[in-house]
Amino acid sequence: MAVKIANVLRAELQENADAGNSSFFSARQLAGRFNCSHQTVNNALNILAGEGWLERKQGAGSWSKPSMKHMRIACMVDTDFSKYRPENYSAIPLLSQKLFACLEKHNCEYRIFSINDLRRGNFSPHIFDNYAGLIADTRFSDRNSRQLANEFPRPKLWPWTSSIINVSGSQVVGDHMAGFSRIFQKARRCGIRKIVLHNIQKSFQHIMHEALIYSGWSESETLEIFHENFNTQLAAYKYALNMVVEPDTLHACEADMLALGFFEALLDRGFKPGEFNVSGNGNIESLGFLPLGRACLTTLKFDIASALETAVEQFLHKVADPTLPDAVIRVAGNMIVRESAFYNASKVKKSTDNK
Repeated sequence: MAVKIANVLRAELQENADAGNSSFFSARQLAGRFNCSHQTVNNALNILAGEGWLERKQGAGSWSKPSMKHMRIACMVDTDFSKYRPENYSAIPLLSQKLFACLEKHNCEYRIFSINDLRRGNFSPHIFDNYAGLIADTRFSDRNSRQLANEFPRPKLWPWTSSIINVSGSQVVGDHMAGFSRIFQKARRCGIRKIVLHNIQKSFQHIMHEALIYSGWSESETLEIFHENFNTQLAAYKYALNMVVEPDTLHACEADMLALGFFEALLDRGFKPGEFNVSGNGNIESLGFLPLGRACLTTLKFDIASALETAVEQFLHKVADPTLPDAVIRVAGNMIVRESAFYNASKVKKSTDNK
């Protein structure tokens, strides 16, 4: 009943969206109108408040807010993930889905601009003239695309970065430095004598190197390997078939994609958990070799999805009121110990051990 009432009221709010902030019907009035209890009405009003249609204050009633339906948001993405191949799986497609779900929840109209769309438009700033806000993928590397985002004059959101970028707009930042430091400190406590860093991005190479120094590891105890053109789990698997493996060495990977490939290859070579140490980053399980739902990696887990939802809400408030300040939302990475690293069968339970 509450959902049905919310549907009726939402339609009325949409028709009067241009009225701006105004007092809304009281719970008593609505209970009489729909011949239902006050609790049912409150449930309906809470649904609308959660969607951004109403603002509620205890003891003071409800106010209607300008419809977010009129908010047109441009989304710049490096890749159109609707055609993303499973073997190139990473966290980004899931985050994109979460991002678009947040916009839909708040009744926003949005359009996805891929790099090809921008090229076809000759990177003209007029591409975004009819959009009230811009959500920009930070992985854009070409000068024209970054310039378009940097010069966009209205509110911007940079939804996921490994470190703060020096541009205007709100940001969601994963604190990878602290996360990798936890892994490297744990390695020292577990008797690891050498750490091998495996990177496919220069930015993560720098972050992991700094985390090593912060954690007290010397250059003589570490080795850094940069894997160019490593873009699939299969490539990591093939590499690990000939990788030197020692029980006192940690192979720290910048992404779970690498770590999962290493892990499967080492199992196929006859190694058992505890005879090697491989760690990942992202807490993303496999869509390739390993069975879905099998949690195996020691990794870093970043609750980017929840942070994205908060960031989108703040961003849309700023679209409605551009005088609000920019926000930087930091996401702490939690280390999860599983069988791929620091594993001891007598101590690690089947359930995830969050550290």
